[in-house]
Amino acid sequence: MIFLLTTIYSKKLDKKSFGIKNILYIKLFKFYNIIFDIIKNMEIIFNNKTRKDVDSYKNKFLSLFDKTLKHLKLKNNYIMSVTIVSKNRIHELNNTFRGIDRPTDVISFAFLDDKNEIINNSKIIDLGEIYICYDICLKNAKKYGNSFDREFCFLFIHGLLHLLGYDHQTKEQEEVMFKLQDEILPPKEN
Repeated sequence: MIFLLTTIYSKKLDKKSFGIKNILYIKLFKFYNIIFDIIKNMEIIFNNKTRKDVDSYKNKFLSLFDKTLKHLKLKNNYIMSVTIVSKNRIHELNNTFRGIDRPTDVISFAFLDDKNEIINNSKIIDLGEIYICYDICLKNAKKYGNSFDREFCFLFIHGLLHLLGYDHQTKEQEEVMFKLQDEILPPKEN
């Protein structure tokens, strides 16, 4: 709903097309923002671009999103998108945006530069986009001895932490980020 209203609200309207219908859309958008502020501080736009049955994960991801925000003591209003894609699509994204000519399991596109930009205020902050490859998730689950459910949720948390400004380019960053991953989604019991 937010995506639809944001798209409508953000379209450039000339004086001729700005009529009662557009005013109603804007009022609905403003009303939705007020309700969004009161009810919750997060929203996920979930897109499944595969033929796999993963739509039920939106609620799991919302729960993990909430757990992550609480764990990090973040109180802003956040929105993000999660798109489940094929191996070919994630390969294309990885090659185009990272210059790596192979598929990967998860790619995040953060709209903020680092975690220091995440400040407490009442506006809705669009964190960015996470792309998760279903096929590689399934392969990794078998490789690491995890259930598909655990691996899928792990990839979501990993991507979310990137959106929140965490990284693993250095040993110090890796220790911080991987510790957070384990605190939010504890490793499987042996």
